[in-house]
Amino acid sequence: MLFVEVNYISAYYKIKDNVQSQFTPSIAVFAPIILNQFTVTLSINLKLMKTETLNKVTETTDQLLKVISSLSEEQLNKIPFEGSWTAGQVTDHISQSFDGVIKIINDKAVPTEREPGEKIEPIKNLFLDFTTKMTSPEFVLPARPPHKKEILVNHLSMLKKQITDAINKQDLSFTYTDFEIPGFGKFTRLEWINFLIYHMQRHTHQIKNIQQLV
Repeated sequence: MLFVEVNYISAYYKIKDNVQSQFTPSIAVFAPIILNQFTVTLSINLKLMKTETLNKVTETTDQLLKVISSLSEEQLNKIPFEGSWTAGQVTDHISQSFDGVIKIINDKAVPTEREPGEKIEPIKNLFLDFTTKMTSPEFVLPARPPHKKEILVNHLSMLKKQITDAINKQDLSFTYTDFEIPGFGKFTRLEWINFLIYHMQRHTHQIKNIQQLV
């Protein structure tokens, strides 16, 4: 559960307006103290939100790296059954999606007029329902095998550093407006990062299944 699920900017001004309108002149002198305390609390919560999000994406990426590292070059490039991707292709697909999300996080965004994390649970439910089959968009389809394990691992490690930098730099509550997932609408940066996390978890599960077959 995320520590902040409100737009702290809009919340600040709503509370500020309410405080100033509700207080009588004799009590209004305390309004700056209350607002200052509210601002400090939000600042602490935002830092906690970033820390929690960063820990979550780091842990998920590390789990994927551990699975990939445990595969031999042969296992990485062996087709488990007809019509399936290899583990290397799944990893390539993850990396392409990872790179795309980083670009989104670092791109321009606008303030959000809703809870910035309200779509996280539906994203999680979609990706972690392993009974549902999904088709990859063409723009993140993997290259044909073979894939080199060293290249895949190094690329994922680089992407992990880039997403860390992006999380530390950007306001995660803002909404990216230039692209959206059909059926979900526009995501905040926070929701895009969670899209990445649960997408990675889904495919890590898939690679573990492939590993049992190759």
